[in-house]
Amino acid sequence: MMTDAVAVTENPLAFPIPELSEETRAKFADSKARNTVEAYRVGLGLPSASGEVNPMGFLPWCQRKGFSPLPAHCNTVVEFLSELEDAGLSLATIRLRLAAINFLHSAKAPGAAGGKAFEVREFMRGVARRIGKPSTKKNPLLTDDVKNLVAFLDGEDGLKAARDKAMILAGFCGAFRRGELGTIQAENVTFSPEGMTMLLTRSKTDTEGKGFLKAVKFGSNSDTCAVRAMRRWLERSGITSGPVFRGFQRRGEQMTTAGISGFGVAKVLLERMSQAGIDPEGFGGHSMRRGFCIQASRNGASIAQIKAISGHRSTPQVVDYQREADTWRSNVTGSLGL
Repeated sequence: MMTDAVAVTENPLAFPIPELSEETRAKFADSKARNTVEAYRVGLGLPSASGEVNPMGFLPWCQRKGFSPLPAHCNTVVEFLSELEDAGLSLATIRLRLAAINFLHSAKAPGAAGGKAFEVREFMRGVARRIGKPSTKKNPLLTDDVKNLVAFLDGEDGLKAARDKAMILAGFCGAFRRGELGTIQAENVTFSPEGMTMLLTRSKTDTEGKGFLKAVKFGSNSDTCAVRAMRRWLERSGITSGPVFRGFQRRGEQMTTAGISGFGVAKVLLERMSQAGIDPEGFGGHSMRRGFCIQASRNGASIAQIKAISGHRSTPQVVDYQREADTWRSNVTGSLGL
């Protein structure tokens, strides 16, 4: 039954180490990214940041079924995953739910197989065969798209337009992930005769905060130059410390003090594309990063040169971008004489 579930309803990251102070135990929460913790809470059926509880979370499901969630028998985990599949959840979501179960067992029931049992792994192979499908990739935002966006924004006057121009140019030229743009600090932006550098203190692949320096050179056209746009934005906004790209109040030109969220970046990009007469269907916040990699590859950049800006740790990922860029450039089907 649910007797063991009580121990995990407060915080799945609060490891039971009584010898440590409460303050020290709380620091264990930093071992996982905030979004990961939130996803695990939703998957387990613990209260989310908004206080909501997912009724299809593992713990509520076990309570309804009368199964023990900790340690969970492999059959319990398989039945749970089977119901998620029947409910129409995607393969990625089901895998995330399983990751939450595995983390729960690692933290609260060391040594228990949980979701790592052979039966569970075999079942997940079947799930992948049944509902697995190619991942949907966002359309790349390419140089011509960026030029059209900038031309539209130059026709507007106001802080929002200045921010959006600088943010889109920096996002594209710096190959930023959408969630990284709001974390750039003014103290970490440095201008030089060659261009500007932006120190990214933390990212998706740099969870330990080693930092990654992105260097962007002056553009050949002053109107579409990311360096000049950034300098103008900082001068107009008066920002000298804290997040460079911030949100705005719903009405007016009043900035907030917090950095813009990844969702906010995507929302701005899609809205601006629509306003500029560019169909936003299929685009998203990741389109700037994908666009940089594909455009740079089309323009002859090597994998090493792309990684130097994008910060990709995985070479195969960049190779995929290069292959996409070469779809038509090196296509021989037009030389078949037909």
